[in-house]
Amino acid sequence: MKYKGTVYIRIGPRRGEANDEELRILREKSEVKSQTFDTTPCLHTTIDDLDLDLFKSGYLPKMVSANILKGDKREIKQQLASLKLFDPAQDCPTVAGILLIGKDPSHILFGAYIQYVEFAGKSITSKVINERQFSGNLITILKEIDYFIKYTIQKQRPVFVTVLREEMK
Repeated sequence: MKYKGTVYIRIGPRRGEANDEELRILREKSEVKSQTFDTTPCLHTTIDDLDLDLFKSGYLPKMVSANILKGDKREIKQQLASLKLFDPAQDCPTVAGILLIGKDPSHILFGAYIQYVEFAGKSITSKVINERQFSGNLITILKEIDYFIKYTIQKQRPVFVTVLREEMK
């Protein structure tokens, strides 16, 4: 319990202010018990909801060195769990697993998409000039977004020629 900036604890019959070591232990216990949203299990999903080919060929080689991968004889669930993409206790993928390598994340997690909208003016009530919704796993849609930005959004920029003149490239 914290009161006026001082932490008080009770261990057995002892009651009193917590010392630095006891505070460290309390913080560690708190961190272990607390989970972030992306590491929580998606209880209504299975490993079949993950694109394991994408994981093996696209994600895993970028996250783990080639030397370690050669010697890694663990099964796929253990590899996923080591990267916090699978919860072995619940035997299901985590939210991060669904978002990164899920086959259809927006079907499982409501609102799991990225939307781009370009308005004619500065108000959201202005006319919509361009709109695009990207859905799928993050690994796939981030590539689509890069392409979209490069060929749709990016406008030509003037190139400096002199102080008085700019040239369009």
